[in-house]
Amino acid sequence: MSSSSVSSSPSPSPSEAIKVIAPTPPTPTSSSTSVSRVLGTVGVISLLGTFVAYKAKNTSLFKAGYFVSWVTAGPAVLMIVQETYAPKSRQELEAKIKLAAEARDKRR
Repeated sequence: MSSSSVSSSPSPSPSEAIKVIAPTPPTPTSSSTSVSRVLGTVGVISLLGTFVAYKAKNTSLFKAGYFVSWVTAGPAVLMIVQETYAPKSRQELEAKIKLAAEARDKRR
Protein backbone atom coordinates (compact mmCIF):
# COMPACT_ATOMS: atom_id res chain seq x y z
CA MET A 1 0.00 0.00 0.00
CA SER A 2 1.64 3.16 -1.12
CA SER A 3 0.49 6.47 0.07
CA SER A 4 1.21 9.28 -2.24
CA SER A 5 1.55 12.52 -0.46
CA VAL A 6 1.54 15.64 -2.50
CA SER A 7 3.63 18.34 -0.96
CA SER A 8 2.41 21.51 -2.45
CA SER A 9 3.30 24.84 -1.03
CA PRO A 10 0.30 26.73 0.17
CA SER A 11 -0.54 29.73 -1.95
CA PRO A 12 -0.39 33.02 -0.12
CA SER A 13 -3.58 34.76 0.74
CA PRO A 14 -4.37 37.96 -1.19
CA SER A 15 -3.46 40.13 1.80
CA GLU A 16 -0.07 38.41 2.12
CA ALA A 17 0.53 38.87 -1.60
CA ILE A 18 -0.19 42.58 -1.31
CA LYS A 19 2.28 42.86 1.58
CA VAL A 20 4.96 41.28 -0.59
CA ILE A 21 4.23 43.53 -3.55
CA ALA A 22 3.82 46.78 -1.63
CA PRO A 23 5.55 46.61 1.74
CA THR A 24 4.67 49.24 4.26
CA PRO A 25 7.29 51.95 4.78
CA PRO A 26 9.33 51.75 7.94
CA THR A 27 7.93 53.68 10.84
CA PRO A 28 10.04 56.30 12.58
CA THR A 29 11.65 55.34 15.83
CA SER A 30 9.44 55.65 18.85
CA SER A 31 11.89 57.93 20.67
CA SER A 32 11.94 60.55 17.92
CA THR A 33 8.17 60.36 17.61
CA SER A 34 7.68 60.82 21.34
CA VAL A 35 10.08 63.78 21.44
CA SER A 36 8.33 65.49 18.54
CA ARG A 37 4.93 64.89 20.14
CA VAL A 38 6.07 66.27 23.50
CA LEU A 39 7.60 69.32 21.85
CA GLY A 40 4.49 69.79 19.73
CA THR A 41 2.19 69.56 22.75
CA VAL A 42 4.26 72.03 24.76
CA GLY A 43 4.43 74.30 21.71
CA VAL A 44 0.66 74.30 21.20
CA ILE A 45 0.05 74.98 24.90
CA SER A 46 2.53 77.86 24.86
CA LEU A 47 0.96 79.27 21.70
CA LEU A 48 -2.44 79.22 23.40
CA GLY A 49 -0.91 80.86 26.47
CA THR A 50 0.67 83.51 24.25
CA PHE A 51 -2.72 84.26 22.69
CA VAL A 52 -4.38 84.54 26.11
CA ALA A 53 -1.58 86.79 27.39
CA TYR A 54 -1.89 89.01 24.31
CA LYS A 55 -5.63 89.43 24.85
CA ALA A 56 -5.04 90.19 28.55
CA LYS A 57 -2.27 92.67 27.61
CA ASN A 58 0.17 90.91 29.93
CA THR A 59 3.47 91.63 28.18
CA SER A 60 5.82 89.61 30.38
CA LEU A 61 3.67 86.47 30.10
CA PHE A 62 3.30 87.11 26.36
CA LYS A 63 7.09 87.34 25.93
CA ALA A 64 7.66 84.15 27.89
CA GLY A 65 4.99 82.26 25.94
CA TYR A 66 6.31 83.60 22.64
CA PHE A 67 9.84 82.43 23.48
CA VAL A 68 8.70 78.98 24.60
CA SER A 69 6.55 78.54 21.50
CA TRP A 70 9.50 79.35 19.22
CA VAL A 71 11.76 76.94 21.09
CA THR A 72 9.24 74.08 21.13
CA ALA A 73 6.73 74.39 18.28
CA GLY A 74 9.30 75.17 15.58
CA PRO A 75 11.55 72.15 16.17
CA ALA A 76 8.49 69.93 16.63
CA VAL A 77 7.18 70.88 13.19
CA LEU A 78 10.60 70.30 11.63
CA MET A 79 10.93 66.91 13.32
CA ILE A 80 7.48 65.81 12.18
CA VAL A 81 8.15 66.92 8.60
CA GLN A 82 11.56 65.23 8.62
CA GLU A 83 10.06 61.96 9.88
CA THR A 84 7.40 62.10 7.18
CA TYR A 85 9.36 63.20 4.11
CA ALA A 86 13.00 62.34 4.82
CA PRO A 87 14.57 59.57 2.77
CA LYS A 88 14.57 56.27 4.61
CA SER A 89 17.73 54.81 3.11
CA ARG A 90 21.00 55.81 1.54
CA GLN A 91 19.85 54.61 -1.90
CA GLU A 92 16.74 56.77 -1.73
CA LEU A 93 18.84 59.78 -0.73
CA GLU A 94 21.29 59.18 -3.57
CA ALA A 95 18.41 58.89 -6.05
CA LYS A 96 16.95 62.21 -4.86
CA ILE A 97 20.33 63.93 -5.17
CA LYS A 98 20.81 62.50 -8.66
CA LEU A 99 17.36 63.71 -9.78
CA ALA A 100 18.04 67.17 -8.37
CA ALA A 101 21.38 67.34 -10.18
CA GLU A 102 19.77 66.27 -13.47
CA ALA A 103 17.04 68.89 -13.08
CA ARG A 104 19.67 71.54 -12.36
CA ASP A 105 21.67 70.55 -15.43
CA LYS A 106 18.58 70.76 -17.65
CA ARG A 107 17.96 74.34 -16.52
CA ARG A 108 21.44 75.43 -17.63
